[in-house]
Amino acid sequence: MFGENEIIGQTTIKVNKSRIVLPEFTFREPDDELLLMYGLLKEKLIIGHIVSMEIKLNQIEEALISSNYKKDENKLKRIRDIRRLLYGSRCIEETKIDQQKRILIPKKVIETLDFEKEVFAVGHEDRLDIYKDEATYLKLKNDH
Repeated sequence: MFGENEIIGQTTIKVNKSRIVLPEFTFREPDDELLLMYGLLKEKLIIGHIVSMEIKLNQIEEALISSNYKKDENKLKRIRDIRRLLYGSRCIEETKIDQQKRILIPKKVIETLDFEKEVFAVGHEDRLDIYKDEATYLKLKNDH
């Protein structure tokens, strides 16, 4: 399953007809359901396994509910805010890995992120971040 184990690694990936082959280090399997999202500043594409992301969201919700909020409305608002952040305007679409272990990147994403013939992928625990190129990744990494 995609992200079943910790995703660690970096690599350049070819973009072919709006598709990318996911790297071996993502532990990808055909028919895994993935969620495509923009980074907060639309500087990258984030690929995560839907089930893993839902588990993480549920853990956050449980922590908020068990914390000492004074009013229930605050808890519910915070949970809605987190769901909106994860699945709201940043969310692009759900996709499945095909038999060749590829995913289709929507044309609007390719245009928005200025992807060309190759992109740079970086594994982060349970997700894969895709940047225009390694230089973009390094610049963003050094700016933070």
